[in-house]
Amino acid sequence: MIADIELYEKNVINQLIEFISYYIGETIQEAKVYRDLASKPKIDVADMRLAISCKSYDSFVRPAPLSTIRNIARQKNQMPIPAIENLTSEETGKPNQHPNTIPSSTEATTLINPNL
Repeated sequence: MIADIELYEKNVINQLIEFISYYIGETIQEAKVYRDLASKPKIDVADMRLAISCKSYDSFVRPAPLSTIRNIARQKNQMPIPAIENLTSEETGKPNQHPNTIPSSTEATTLINPNL
């Protein structure tokens, strides 16, 4: 266990153990298939490496290439941000004193007040 982690939920350990045992079991089964195809008596390191690379290719999501992320960011950043309209105050119904600002919530609409 990593020594820096102090707080975690009770089920995390069991979930990690279950994931690890499932992943190792599946990887060993895959390595056995490669061993049989190569007509070898035992699973060797090459079989395990091939099984791990094949399992990780299908099982884990890889991040998009940096060039793709940059293209998407460039396209998004070219779109102008919509202007904030002159909104009216919720309390008075009159236009805000400061144009192009968003009015703050009233006490009645905040989530910290009791709703009884």
